[in-house]
Amino acid sequence: MSALDDIGEDARWKQKEYLYTVLNLPVYASEADIRDRHRALSLIYHPDKQRDERTKDTAMKSFLEIQKAYEILSDPFYRVVYDTLGYEGLKLKIPDHFRSLPERELIDSLRSLMYSSSVSLLESRVHAKGRVQCSVDVRELFAGGALAREWRTDLMERLQAVKVVGLGVRHSFQKKIAPSTRAVFTGKMNQGADEDDMGAKTRTNIQGNVVGTIIHQYSPSLRLECTANLLRRHLANFSLAYANEGTGVEIGFPIIPRLNAMLPFPPLTLALRRQLFADAPIIGNLDFSLNRKIPSVGIGIARPNIGKKGDVFTLGWTCGFDLKLFGGGPRIHGSSRVAFQQHSIAVEVGLQYTLMGLVGQVTGEWESESGDTGIGATVGSSVQGVYLRLNMRHLGQTLIVPIVLSSEFSTGLVVLASALPTAAYLLGDYFVLRSRREKRQSARRHALLQMRDDFVSERQREASEAISLMADAARRITQAERDRDGLVIIEASYFPLDESGDIVKDLEVNVSCPLQALVQNGQLFVPGGRPKSALRGFYDPLPDYKKRLSIRYDFRGRAHYAEFQDLAPIVLPLESHLVEART
Repeated sequence: MSALDDIGEDARWKQKEYLYTVLNLPVYASEADIRDRHRALSLIYHPDKQRDERTKDTAMKSFLEIQKAYEILSDPFYRVVYDTLGYEGLKLKIPDHFRSLPERELIDSLRSLMYSSSVSLLESRVHAKGRVQCSVDVRELFAGGALAREWRTDLMERLQAVKVVGLGVRHSFQKKIAPSTRAVFTGKMNQGADEDDMGAKTRTNIQGNVVGTIIHQYSPSLRLECTANLLRRHLANFSLAYANEGTGVEIGFPIIPRLNAMLPFPPLTLALRRQLFADAPIIGNLDFSLNRKIPSVGIGIARPNIGKKGDVFTLGWTCGFDLKLFGGGPRIHGSSRVAFQQHSIAVEVGLQYTLMGLVGQVTGEWESESGDTGIGATVGSSVQGVYLRLNMRHLGQTLIVPIVLSSEFSTGLVVLASALPTAAYLLGDYFVLRSRREKRQSARRHALLQMRDDFVSERQREASEAISLMADAARRITQAERDRDGLVIIEASYFPLDESGDIVKDLEVNVSCPLQALVQNGQLFVPGGRPKSALRGFYDPLPDYKKRLSIRYDFRGRAHYAEFQDLAPIVLPLESHLVEART
């Protein structure tokens, strides 16, 4: 919700403490001061008080400003918002549970919300993304050593052997230059090391590049991309992509002068994607490339990961097969992913089999509720070794740390690499995340209860007004029914039931008058299938709980009693309701 639904963009509203200026009050004014000043100024500037037609427009404008200033400053919550963030803070979409926060915590939460909103606004304009990847080799730390060596010396030598084998930095941003066109600029820098046969570093390689891309969206399904290497002027690529429901085609035309001169045919890349069956989500793909002397062809079939959402977790799985001719060979892969909503974590287990053998990996990731922040770890193992990959991201910025643990498969390292991130998450969840989660859930529950109380109070007021309107008609109907010895409602109560079916005390609603007003010719009929709280003069005293209606009535001088479930039809009178025989 926003407090500025009807405030214009007048520059004066952005002035510091302008709302206080409108009422001519200091920022420390009390609620009584604000109320008295509003009353006094309203009498002066009210349009109906103006005798001169020339001043009516000015008076109306001033009167509306006074009303809006009073509306905001007389509300304790919005006054804190304005005092903390000023005019811009009133534009924010503030969560409802903020109203239940203590003032100090509310101020901190408002500042955090303002910061996040500002960052999100900038993100939406430039879509800046950054990635830093730092590869670490710790194989010597877990390699076998001499038993005779003193453990301190052995540990120090192992720690000194840990080295950074690669560092990469990538940053990109984009700018919209036309309604259907945007430009993307990407800078890359990679650092690696060459080693001799003994593993000693011989030299450090640093490579960098800047790439510019123009993307034009002709239609929702047709897109043109032009990419150029800005540091190497003769390298470029043009691609045309078409994507429709179940079908995708992408054609690329690379421009590489040296390679183009060597090839007997123009370079070309082609990628086809299509859903193979109308009743099953099976995707087939074909990739074809003529960028090298030997063409590259790849075919594949895969089932995409379609999660089935439950109350506690979401479960999904995928599998597929692909084959790369002239390099790569066949590959069979599959994975299963389960995400737990309450804890904001997801675990994925994947397997793939290639000519190099079986490769397995387990990934765990925690994500903040807003989705802006995530921390994850992946443990992979094969006959070629064991690795641990850590990744952290926040607002489009990502840090990736691949760690090589071993050059051969080791069950102990797989268990250790899996246990460390798991233990780190459990400790963080116990000491940090759980308390924040419970606090957030408590605030939401309190806000929902407050909203429900406000809703019930409003419906209670409406029901009371409706009863006042129908009271005279109900009295006339009651008198007419008494005169004809007909149907007279003595007492009717609409009440909620707890889980055991007992009446929730002190929440009964007296609906004798509304029901008597519905009596016609000695009969009362209310169709079923609808909650009784929708009837005029009724209201729901406790939402989300079962309800029951009890009615005591007289018909032909005899007492009757009946109870009805909330959705059951009401039919009066019935002989089965009789509780008093005629004497």
